[in-house]
Parts: sequence; structure tokens; C-alpha cells
Amino acid sequence: MEQNFTQQPAANEPIASSDNAAATSNNVPTDLDNNLLAWVKQYLKPYEVLTNALHNVRISSEFNMAPNIPGWPKQHVFCSTDAILTIYNMLSERGAFGAEHSAELEKLVKSGASEEVILEKMLYTPSLICSLLPWEKERCIFHVKKQELPAELLDTKTSLAARLPQWGMCFNLENEDMTWDNRRMIGIIFSRYFISKPPQNQLSPEALQEMVKPSVEGEEPSIINNLVSTVVFEDGSFDLGPFVPLDDNITFNQFLNQLETDITKNLDPNTTSPEEIAKTKQMAQDTTARSRVLFKYLVYALQHMDQVKDKHGEAATIPPHPQIIVTKDNPKIISAEIVRQFYID
Repeated sequence: MEQNFTQQPAANEPIASSDNAAATSNNVPTDLDNNLLAWVKQYLKPYEVLTNALHNVRISSEFNMAPNIPGWPKQHVFCSTDAILTIYNMLSERGAFGAEHSAELEKLVKSGASEEVILEKMLYTPSLICSLLPWEKERCIFHVKKQELPAELLDTKTSLAARLPQWGMCFNLENEDMTWDNRRMIGIIFSRYFISKPPQNQLSPEALQEMVKPSVEGEEPSIINNLVSTVVFEDGSFDLGPFVPLDDNITFNQFLNQLETDITKNLDPNTTSPEEIAKTKQMAQDTTARSRVLFKYLVYALQHMDQVKDKHGEAATIPPHPQIIVTKDNPKIISAEIVRQFYID
């Protein structure tokens, strides 16, 4: 769903892919391809202490150095959202992100904002990082040929998206003339949002069993197992995009239909004006309509991963996840050296 809190970091100088010089006239890298890495790096820069900690969590999990860390599907998820939220909140309380960050949250509390609004704000930044950090590790951008995709694509089970070929899968949307929250969007990054257990171990075994359930075959049980997204705007800023729960028993259409119903079902005609009801219903329809377009691109791409091409129109292979390099001092996760473009007809 759309969010009101919009981070707008200024754009750095463009970082171009080394593929640019050899790009064909049909597959010339665009503004998103050339600039996204700089924009992502700038957004993540104030949170370097957090991203370093998350690297260590990932490395520890790979080498079984921290048996108390809850498990997550590592092939498709860079780091569990449990870890992102826990470490982010701990560092935030310590003022590790600077005075401006602390003052912003303090101002919100003093203004008398509701607990729901404060919680939403506290979740906003780590939710963006949930997509941006994984993408920064792999640095691939997918272009899907502009076309009218069939609505039937969304009759697919949402669990298809659990098999993302990348921890953060970015699509270039510059040819689509799309908006999100009335702003032109030029890209979207999909990633996994996986919470395996409650943040506080204060639940009875019965309650825990009720909350933590498997939703995707072959994956660990979880409290939340969602596909989330980050929208990229033409000015280099980001916002939270649509999400969908990953489940072997739910289709994209079923979820979006229910979401539209949920947004409007609690409108009381006795206390809400007809104009406000109509406005809310229209907002729900617009939001789910945009979400359908974005999810159709994702489903289409996932169903055609065997047809991915490079800039020359030749068959291409999606690169594997970045390796963990064991150095003399400590292991490191090595990011991809360049931004690579892939094309799907």
C-alpha cells in the first residue's frame, strides 16, 4: 500500500554500467540503469553501521557461527527481517544514525502521534533497506518488453514470487509512464520480507504455534512471509510499493481483491460522507490497479527466466549470488562490480 512518509535523498553523480559502450541501439542503458547504484548508495550511507551488521549476520548464518539466529530461506532472502528490525531499533535507540534521525522520531512522539503512526515510521526505513541492500549486492536490472500482459497472470499462486532469482530484483519501468502516489516512477525493486519468530519470547507454545506457520512448501515456518517492493522515482528517491503474502494457497488476484475490500469495508455511512466513501473506494481501486500492473510484470518475468537476453540479444544467465570471501582479517560479501542489464521479450 502507498505510504505518506517519503524519503528523498539527493542524487549523486551517475554511476554508469561498464556495459554502456557496447549497448545496442535497442538496448541502451537508461537513466535508471545509469543512476540507480548511486541513488541506493546515497540512501544507505547514513545506515552503514546497520548494513555492516547485517553483512555479519548473513556471514554468521552461512558459517553456522550464530546458532541462535532464526533460520530463513537464504537462497532467496539476503537477511531475515527479524535481524533488520532488531538491529535497526537497537542502533536507533543508541543514536547511531545521527542527531537528525533521532530528532525526527522524537518530534513525532512529542506531537502526540498515535502508536500506529509512530510504529509505521519506525518500520519505514528498515522496510526500504530490506529491498535496497540486497539489490546493492547484486546490481542487476531487468527490462521487460512493453506489452499488454494478460490479467490471467495474476491467477498464479503468490508463492511463485518466493523463488526470486535475486535477493533484490529490480525492473526498469521508464517506458511505462507509471505513477505511484501521484509521482512518476521509473523502477521497482522486489524482495522478500521474512520474519520467522516474534520479537519477544513471551508467548506460550500454543500461541507461538498458532502464529508461526509454513506458507511456502520447503521453507521454514514464519510469522510473516511477504514479497515487498520499493518504488524508485525519477528524482532518485524511494518509497514503499505494493506487497503480497507468499502462500501456496493464495493467488495474486485473490489477495488484491481482498485488499480492495478490506480498505473500504469499515466505512460507516452514518459517520462518513458519501464523498469520502467514494474517494476511499476510488483510492483502493487505483492502488490495486497499479499493483496489478507491477505484479504482472514480475510474474511474467519469473515465468520467462529461461528466455532472458543480454544487451546483444543473446541468451543470458542470471549471475549467482555474491560470494563470501574469507580474508585474513574477516569474511566479506563481495558486491557485483558493475550494474548489469537483462532483457525479456
